[in-house]
Amino acid sequence: MKIINSVFEKSSKDISQCPSNKLPEFALVGRSNVGKSSLINSLLNNKSIAKISSKPGKTLLINHFRINDKLYIVDLPGYGYATISKKIKEDIKSIHQSYFKSRNLLYRYLGLFFLMVNIALFLNLLLLKFFDYYPC
Repeated sequence: MKIINSVFEKSSKDISQCPSNKLPEFALVGRSNVGKSSLINSLLNNKSIAKISSKPGKTLLINHFRINDKLYIVDLPGYGYATISKKIKEDIKSIHQSYFKSRNLLYRYLGLFFLMVNIALFLNLLLLKFFDYYPC
């Protein structure tokens, strides 16, 4: 797909605040600081559309980027960070669970979603925990 138009649409604290139109969503999920926001910037050829940080755990909201008015790329909060409270970790787990259960995800149509991993940590416990949350 040639990207003609990409815009940051909104950040949402929970799924009830996500965009209400029926566009399919391609969600990026992965460990904190794996490069989800950087990948979005690269795919959209815009170095500042998704905010990036060198400090893990900064993305705490569901961020929607509308592409060609046909679909969304969604930047989800990362998992596996050590420097935030248990409460915030539980909030992020809840965001992931509710998001994957109820949003209009592209993987429902194509049988896939995009899980980003650092290959050096591919089989680590945090990745296994992710699959505990979202069994395939």
